[in-house]
Amino acid sequence: MLSHYRGEAIEVVDLQALGLNTISAQGRTLKVGATATLQQLLESTDCPPPMAAALRLEAPLNLRNGSSIGGTLMGCDGRSGLATLLLALDAKIRVMRTSPEILILGNSSQCAIRFHAAS
Repeated sequence: MLSHYRGEAIEVVDLQALGLNTISAQGRTLKVGATATLQQLLESTDCPPPMAAALRLEAPLNLRNGSSIGGTLMGCDGRSGLATLLLALDAKIRVMRTSPEILILGNSSQCAIRFHAAS
């Protein structure tokens, strides 16, 4: 916890200025930036009704306001309605490294996000 100083150095990365909070629809594709909050997506006119329902079940309003899509997916488990919906839709994640890479969300050989219990 950040509130208890333990004498160790604390490093924090601020992603706000990177412009990763955009939400846009292009045809039948919905593009959501990693730092867009769950509430921003819910309030977007481009958010389809099934996704809005999953977002409402994912977290209460106060947590939706502070939780990013990227952070939610990285920290979720098998109980996430949003992750389940994205898996069912064959969602893709674009990982920005030295060259952009697209990962299929449910492909465990490619993607670090796995929605099953670790063995």
